[in-house]
Amino acid sequence: MKIGRKKGHTNLIEGLQTISLSPMLAKASWEELLLHLVPGWQEKGTQLPQLKWPDNQIAEKEKIKKVPSWQEKGTQLLRKKVWYIIGILSLSTKPVGLHKMMECFDYKNEKTFRENYIKPLREVDFITMTIPDKPTDPENKYVITGKGKAFLTGQFGSDSKFHHSNT
Repeated sequence: MKIGRKKGHTNLIEGLQTISLSPMLAKASWEELLLHLVPGWQEKGTQLPQLKWPDNQIAEKEKIKKVPSWQEKGTQLLRKKVWYIIGILSLSTKPVGLHKMMECFDYKNEKTFRENYIKPLREVDFITMTIPDKPTDPENKYVITGKGKAFLTGQFGSDSKFHHSNT
């Protein structure tokens, strides 16, 4: 995968720090955070067909711990599709343009990036545009929604409604 794992790891940590985690996770170590969030992402992500979440994502705590260096490179745990989805949500905790997002992933094809990642995340209302009335405005950026924040922080309910939102 092209996205710099170190840069991606930093983006994920920074993204999670800009939104409220549940009190239980607010002071958790990186390892505890991964052990809590990855299984939740897998469980909830597979319930959203628009995301085409991979079934083969490692999600059980004991299997996660068997991945070499998982606690240092937690992002190595994530399948490419999952990594992009979580990465986009993390990046969009601050408004971010499409090309900046693609640059972070070293992704070259705008059409497939939009179709495979941006469109599904918008369909499930995890991200939105900063100027929704003008979708082709070059100043438009993407930003995470309350529902996206709930998913990213593991507070997304099984009934597709989030328990707690911090918008």
